[in-house]
Amino acid sequence: MTAAPSAAPLIDESQWNALTFAERFVVWNIRLWLAGWLGDSTAAERSARAFETVGASGAIVPLDCLMRSVSTLASRPVQLACVCKAGLSRDEGLLLDALAVAQADGPVDGLFTLRPLSGPEGCRVLRRLCADCARALAEAGLHLTVRLSGFYAPVPEPASVSKMAVR
Repeated sequence: MTAAPSAAPLIDESQWNALTFAERFVVWNIRLWLAGWLGDSTAAERSARAFETVGASGAIVPLDCLMRSVSTLASRPVQLACVCKAGLSRDEGLLLDALAVAQADGPVDGLFTLRPLSGPEGCRVLRRLCADCARALAEAGLHLTVRLSGFYAPVPEPASVSKMAVR
């Protein structure tokens, strides 16, 4: 798997600013996971320190398992922004929603949320991993908000052939 620059625009900062601390924390750590996957030798240590600081050490492994699975089960390139960006990609929004739906344990099926990322079998695997990660985040008091309708703007499909793309 190789990473390539993303052509997808990021959501504007006003919507980024609407995210809670827990949501920004999750996005930042998803991005750090990608930075580590791309070879940043300090990314895992920075992420682990952040999880320890907020008392969520139990979420490190579930998030890693989720992201490893996303990187292999995605049916198209997954677009993640770089760690320093204040915007939010459509796929980061999808992952946040899937985690929030898993935390809410409500009537909305996580398979629906994950469908843009993977096929039916992949979605079932990712839903289980989202549930594990969401539970660990909730146990640490990091609660996510379900924002399924209209929060994340649609983005055209990328032309890249890589499974994970960074912008």
